[in-house]
Amino acid sequence: MKIKIIVRSVYLLILLFSACKKTEVHPTLPRPVYTFNVKKPSANLERSFSGQLEASQGSEIAFEVGGRVISVLAKEGKVYSKNTVLARLDSSDYQNELNNAKARLTQSEQELRRVQRLFESGNASQSKLDSIIAEEKAARANFNLAQKKLRDCTLTMPYDGVIANINTEVQQIVNGGQTIMNIQGEKGMEFKIGIPVDLISTIKTGMPATIQIGGISEQIFKAEVTEISLQISQNTTYPVTLKLEQINSGLRSGMDGEAFFSLPNPSGKVILIPLSSILSKTDSKSFVWKVQQASDASTFTVNKKEVTIGQLRKDGQIEILRGLQISDTIVSRGVNRLEENTIVTKL
Repeated sequence: MKIKIIVRSVYLLILLFSACKKTEVHPTLPRPVYTFNVKKPSANLERSFSGQLEASQGSEIAFEVGGRVISVLAKEGKVYSKNTVLARLDSSDYQNELNNAKARLTQSEQELRRVQRLFESGNASQSKLDSIIAEEKAARANFNLAQKKLRDCTLTMPYDGVIANINTEVQQIVNGGQTIMNIQGEKGMEFKIGIPVDLISTIKTGMPATIQIGGISEQIFKAEVTEISLQISQNTTYPVTLKLEQINSGLRSGMDGEAFFSLPNPSGKVILIPLSSILSKTDSKSFVWKVQQASDASTFTVNKKEVTIGQLRKDGQIEILRGLQISDTIVSRGVNRLEENTIVTKL
């Protein structure tokens, strides 16, 4: 009987020890969270509009005289500044023409001086002098024309731009006025976009913008508005033209991209926070988790804060009309996994 009592006592002690062990409390580890600091509200808002590149002031260039092409220095797709030499013609015939014109001009000048002396001494008539003066003028005009023809054997850039394509090659015989090359544009290219009816009044000529092209996503191009159409297009937007400030040989007509403007916020000055900060709505109410410093000063706790939301923006931010103040810190991700007074640390 004593043995049974002892065994039963041991069994009860084991149960008591186990119960005590199960109720032992372990400290809760702080949960790491991503946070967002509420910034000063801005009266402006960034808006983006899709569009397409087009060549601005594209033009054809040609030799003004005909001849045999002896060199083509330009390369397609390369940027050249004004007056850069692009190609040359064989100028030997034009040089000979200039030499002959110079000889005739020299002879005419000498004859004019001789007749002038005779006229002054009364040994030449006025009609003779007038005839020699006319001959000298014709010889000088012929000389100037020969000089121009020789200069025209060199083709140069009329303005800063990009060579779009070259239509000739060395040893080819070309005529005066025949297209030799096409220039893509002067001082960059144009970007065409469409602005919705409710925003067109905010767009002004000369307004700055930035453009990002799909194929050159790592580079941002500065631009400004140069033209605003008064006629609405078929897709119910107003066509707007922007001109890029930079020249880039990688830009081509037809490339797609986005134009970014800083426009007045239609809702006035409002606070913007990431949409991912909004806790699921309950009874048409919206909340965020406000992060506050805990009593030990080394960790933080979260408390639910009701907010009044406005419009959702294309950049993933949402307007907060009421409920938050500048410098408030809120949880920006994983809001549905938290509870009231959860201890957290900032990531």
